[in-house]
Amino acid sequence: MLTEVRQRLTQQVHGRRGRSIDPVWANRRLLLRAGDTLSDRARNRLSTVFTTDDPTGKFQAAWLVKEQLRTLLATGSLADAAAAKDRLQTLVQQAAQPETNRLWRTVSGGGKRSKSSSSPAPQQRKRKPTTPRSSTSKGQAG
Repeated sequence: MLTEVRQRLTQQVHGRRGRSIDPVWANRRLLLRAGDTLSDRARNRLSTVFTTDDPTGKFQAAWLVKEQLRTLLATGSLADAAAAKDRLQTLVQQAAQPETNRLWRTVSGGGKRSKSSSSPAPQQRKRKPTTPRSSTSKGQAG
């Protein structure tokens, strides 16, 4: 989701694909890392990316959605999960982007279900019983 947002916003802002001179492109792997594992130096680089290459604030909003999803997945109780899900919904609404909305539909269970997930598992085809072969087959000398 974050990669799609990065690509879309770079195309909208710069009218081209990302280049190594673009902070958001140069630090694309940093953006995918868990926020709680970032060193001070990495956190400063991330702040620079948001300040210099995200004039609309939309990329930072998508990053916050990603971090909140991580928080939701790490919850240990149903009460914590419900609170984290509510916070995720708020962030998704604030971000108001197609990619974050699609993520929310997936998380909330409101997305379209594929045929394979809604239909029961296919049954195995019944096999015909095989006839036992004699100890000497055709073509073999006995």
